[in-house]
Amino acid sequence: MRILMLSHGYPPTISGVSLVAQKVARAMVRRGHTVTVVTASRDRHNSHEEDEGVILERVHSWPNPYWSEGRLPITSLKQFRFIMEEVQPDIVHSHDSGLLGFQLDHIVQSGGVAGYSVRYTFISRPGAWTA
Repeated sequence: MRILMLSHGYPPTISGVSLVAQKVARAMVRRGHTVTVVTASRDRHNSHEEDEGVILERVHSWPNPYWSEGRLPITSLKQFRFIMEEVQPDIVHSHDSGLLGFQLDHIVQSGGVAGYSVRYTFISRPGAWTA
């Protein structure tokens, strides 16, 4: 199965969300799945990395005014669609309630995702987050 995960952070950025994203991604790779995680870059530039079989697509990011250790992933809808087309995920698992989550919501609303799982968010709109 091709799994696309979204997370505002991923180690070496340390937070509860980044560690859970890493553990779930690595566990899915060990089970034979292909896992790509879209997350914030360590600087302002896009990069492609690998972590124990997990493909990391680090997208452009800005400093987070509320948390100096974690950056905010910033990507255009066009770039996000390109990543989706490249990965061709069977399922998307989102840990991101920011821009990546909103980009996913836009694609889901347009019928561009077959299925997606847990979406952690602070914002709720009736019907917007159901798979």
